[in-house]
Amino acid sequence: MEMLRKLIIICVITVLVILLVYPLFAYNYLQTNEAGQPIRWDNSKSIQYYLDPEPLVGYTLEQTHMMLQEAMKLWEDVATAKVPRFEFAGYLPEDVNESNYSNYLDKFYCYTESLEYCDNRAVHEGLRTVIIIDGNHKILENYLCLLDPNCIATAGPVTFEGGILDPDIQYIVQGYAVFGLPSITNGTTSYVSTMTHELGHLLGLGHVLINQQLFYAGTGITEPLLYLPTMLMNPGPGISAVGASYGTTLNYDDIVSVSYIYPSDTFNQETATIMGTVKKSDRSAMPKVNVIVRNVQDPLCKAYSFMTGRFCTHPGGGMGWVCLEGPDGSYIISGLDPADYTVEVEEVEDEDMAMAVGLYYDYQLAGDAEFWNEGDQASEDPYAYTVISLAAGETRENVDIILNRSEVTEGRVKYIPLDVILANFPLPATTACTDTTTDYAGLIGVDEGGDDATATTGGCSLIIKK
Repeated sequence: MEMLRKLIIICVITVLVILLVYPLFAYNYLQTNEAGQPIRWDNSKSIQYYLDPEPLVGYTLEQTHMMLQEAMKLWEDVATAKVPRFEFAGYLPEDVNESNYSNYLDKFYCYTESLEYCDNRAVHEGLRTVIIIDGNHKILENYLCLLDPNCIATAGPVTFEGGILDPDIQYIVQGYAVFGLPSITNGTTSYVSTMTHELGHLLGLGHVLINQQLFYAGTGITEPLLYLPTMLMNPGPGISAVGASYGTTLNYDDIVSVSYIYPSDTFNQETATIMGTVKKSDRSAMPKVNVIVRNVQDPLCKAYSFMTGRFCTHPGGGMGWVCLEGPDGSYIISGLDPADYTVEVEEVEDEDMAMAVGLYYDYQLAGDAEFWNEGDQASEDPYAYTVISLAAGETRENVDIILNRSEVTEGRVKYIPLDVILANFPLPATTACTDTTTDYAGLIGVDEGGDDATATTGGCSLIIKK
C-alpha cells in the first residue's frame, strides 16, 4: 500500500510538472491556487538565500553580490508593497557548474509534505533559496533553457507549502535563480537589470505585455523604452533591445503587480479595481487575450495588463488546475490609482512575444481590437470608448467587451494603433515614467570608461522539463 501511495504521488507530480512549467493561466503571476489568487512568499519572513561562490566574469565575488543586492532593493523598496526581505544565508560550499548542478536544482516542483520525493541537496538545506552563477552557460543550455537556447538567466519558485493537491496553497517556501549572462557585455547596469527581472520571477511575477504598439517601427515616440515594464521578456521587431537602465526602473505595471501580491497596509483601500469579461459576438468566452487599462492622463506610462481567463468560477482541484476546464473570458485589474481610465482588448501580435507571456498555443482575437464603451455590443465602432472614473476603494464591475465577430478573420486588427490612442489621449508634457537608474558601476567600484549601453534583460521564468 505504501509503495502504491508513492507511485500515485510520483505520477501526479509528473502530470502537474507538465502543466506547471508553462505559465498558461497567470499573466502577471506565475502560479495561482484554485481560487485564482497568486501564490506568494510569506512576507512576515525573509527569503534566505545561498549564493554560488563563483563571481560573474569580470567582477569580484563581492561586486557580484552587491549587484544582486541592489536588484533586491528595487523590489524591497516598492512603497505600496510589503515585499519580503532577502537575507543572505551564506555561500554554497562549492562552485555550481555543469558537473554538479543536479545537487542544487530540480526540474520538478516540490511540496513540504512530500520532500522525500525531491532528491537534491538544495531542497533539504533548510529550504533556503539557491542563487547560481553559470559562468560558462552550460547549466542553462543543458538544463534550463531548452525552449530558448538564447536565454541568459532563469528564476522562479520551486517548493511550495502543503501537499501537491491542496486547493488553497498560499506560500512559496523555496526558489532558485541562475544567471548565465554570456551575451551581455555592455556594463554593470545590464547585469543589475537582468537580476531585477529574474528576481521578479522569484517573487512570483510572470511576464507581461504592454504597449506592443511600440514594438514596431515608425511610432514617433522618442524614448519608447520608458514605457516598457521590467517584467517584459524581450522586445519586438521595432526595438532592438530593452534598455539596460530602464530595466532597473520599475514600470507602473511592475509596481502594481508586486503590490497586489504583497500589499501594503493601505494599498487595497487607496486603490481601485476594474473587472469584467471579454466575449465574442455570439457571447461565448474569449480566453487568453490581453486586456489593457490606461490612465487617460498618462496613457503609455500608467498602463496595466491582464490576460482573460485567469479566474474561474468552477471547482478546481489543486494548484495548476485553475481554468483547465472551460476557461472563461474574465479579467480583473486591481491596484489602480483614483483617476480616469479606458479599457481595451488586444491580441498578442508578435509570435515571439506570445511565447514570452505564455501563449504556447494559439488564441487569436475573434474580431478586432477595441475599446470598451458603455453598453458595449457587437458590430460597433471598435474605437468608441467610455472613460471610467475611479475613486479610492472602488470596484467597477461588469466592464464587459463584446467583440465584433465570433470567428477569427485574416484581416483582423490585432491591437489598437498608437495614433488612435494618442489622438484621443495625448502624452503629457511630463510623463510619470522617468529613468531613475543608479550609477551601479560607480557604486560597486568598477570603471567602465563611459556610459552603460543597452542590453537584453529578458530571461526564462520557469524550469523546463527535458
